[in-house]
Amino acid sequence: MRGTAILVLLLTLAHTTADQPTVDAFFPAGASRGATVPVNVIGKTHTDTLQWWVSHPGLTIVKTSEEKAPWRFCVEHDVPLGAHWVRAYNEEGSALPQLFLVGEGSESHEVEPNDSHINAQAIESWPTTIHGRLAKRGDVDAFAVALDEGQSVRISVDAYRIDAPIDPLLHITDAEGHQLAWNHDRYDSLDPECTFQAPAAGRYVILLSGFAYPPQARSSFQGSAETVYRLRLLEPLAEEIECPPEPQALSFETTIQGVVSQPGEVDRYAFEAVKDERYVFTVNAQAINSPLDAWLEIQDHKGKSLAKNDDASGADASLTWKAPSQGPYTLTLRDLLRDGGPTFRYELVGSKAHPTVTVTTPDHAWTVKRGEKVEIAINLQRRHGHQEPVMVKMVGLTNTCQAEPVTIAGEEKNGTLSITASEACPLGSKIVQIEADGKPIRCAFKGATTEAGALHRQDLKHFVLTVTE
Repeated sequence: MRGTAILVLLLTLAHTTADQPTVDAFFPAGASRGATVPVNVIGKTHTDTLQWWVSHPGLTIVKTSEEKAPWRFCVEHDVPLGAHWVRAYNEEGSALPQLFLVGEGSESHEVEPNDSHINAQAIESWPTTIHGRLAKRGDVDAFAVALDEGQSVRISVDAYRIDAPIDPLLHITDAEGHQLAWNHDRYDSLDPECTFQAPAAGRYVILLSGFAYPPQARSSFQGSAETVYRLRLLEPLAEEIECPPEPQALSFETTIQGVVSQPGEVDRYAFEAVKDERYVFTVNAQAINSPLDAWLEIQDHKGKSLAKNDDASGADASLTWKAPSQGPYTLTLRDLLRDGGPTFRYELVGSKAHPTVTVTTPDHAWTVKRGEKVEIAINLQRRHGHQEPVMVKMVGLTNTCQAEPVTIAGEEKNGTLSITASEACPLGSKIVQIEADGKPIRCAFKGATTEAGALHRQDLKHFVLTVTE
């Protein structure tokens, strides 16, 4: 009887260690360039079978012997600033990908207790970044900063945009707890941001809390192990600086490499347009890990605004415009918040509106049993009269998995890619990509709690295919 019990226990443990992992959040949610930090992976993982995939090779993850934080995230000095994808997976499947934020400069952790203006955690100097967590229902985190009269500080929160289940709130009080300012949402996100100017020299308190997201019936503040955030104290943004008198000439069908090199900078490009011709101007910044949140605007020769765009694909702007008349026009490009710096790089492409197609799939991972097949939905968004057939295939498979390329006809907006695993197909998970006419497609990824397009990044182009018995 005792031997039977031991056998059952061993079988149970073997099954447990093979469960598909789940990852709800990382704490801390990021690290500075050049740092190696212990990270608490919040979810259900089994370290002996876990593998990691990251979107940049300069971010690596190593296992340690520490029970509470068995993983260390190592960030090389040249890793681009911004959000990077991190995915945990094992032989049974993949966890939901998470974002890890790479910053620079001083970074630290919230220290409890700090739930009111009385016991607020002191911030000795800034700019700085603080990683924290609203760990229980009703939680409020408080931070104190000393300001001179007239001194301004910009306070920014990342929580909703990294898929934390929260709609955050910021309140600023004086040392006695009297509210002086507050912010609920940025104009483009549920994450708050505000610039506060001290009316007098003294101690001021930043209070961070939030409601559950998606919204729930209860009105109390949200808190849980996965309600993590990044709080940044930054220099205030500059006003628009004086621009060169002559804009740079823009040549169509070429890629311009540029940088918004300082706060307040506006880059200007001149071009000639033909009446009733359609043009497309696209900024690529997010995909090259630039912190630039691009803003595009077209003006006529008198400076009148004719068209503008902020976010077309994540934080990247794209503007399709029909010229009202023949003549000269100016395209202006800046950061949405008028921020800037040497890392605010971008690629700008202007072209006539040729027929184009964007191909996506709604899922980030699939599971197929040996001897069976899985069908993968493929969605096409055709623009400017695109009617060409599109050939879709999966790359990275073993020879024992069959995935015949599928051609989606010119009038179709949807298709299906079938993957068949033979009885000899190796068990386990594999990182794969899907290509459309030779170019990787992305997942239409929106996270566990966020709405589509709300995360810092949406360009997930690597998937997991898992083969099971």
